[in-house]
Amino acid sequence: MLNLFHNLELSRDLLDLLSFLITQVPVSRQHNPLLDLLKILYHFCKLNPPRQELLVNLGIIPLLTQTGMLTGLANGTANQLALVTLTLFIGCSNHTRKALMEVEGAEVYMEVLEHQLNFESSSQAHVHVLIPISLNALLLWLHHDTAHTLSVLRQSQHTLTSMLSICNHEVFQ
Repeated sequence: MLNLFHNLELSRDLLDLLSFLITQVPVSRQHNPLLDLLKILYHFCKLNPPRQELLVNLGIIPLLTQTGMLTGLANGTANQLALVTLTLFIGCSNHTRKALMEVEGAEVYMEVLEHQLNFESSSQAHVHVLIPISLNALLLWLHHDTAHTLSVLRQSQHTLTSMLSICNHEVFQ
């Protein structure tokens, strides 16, 4: 099916639909169609650098970033899928990393991490799934662009301290 999307050159249409869903449809009504579309885009990109490059050229990164930062989505599954899909682009190529840097890719994951750590501070026993996604992305950024990522991490000392305190919590022992 994914090859069919690619062969029919539906990539632009998929991104237009994503843009429509996140900008025009009320958050309360967009969860199921948004989730289905994000699943298609994730699998469209997974292990296929040429498709990743194509979607980057068509503007997927700002749309995924915007989706990953949406609030009010039911149970956050769409946010998770958008952020996980973004991590695929970190290791793809210099071109995709540059496109991520244009939307401050590493900073997006730090912002998500900061938000989740602040949200979780009242109940540290429940670690939200966006924390490991963000940490994994930051590790990928460290591997591919150490200097920039270290700069981002240095600017977020408080977040790092909070993260270490959660990691020392009994859930991780």
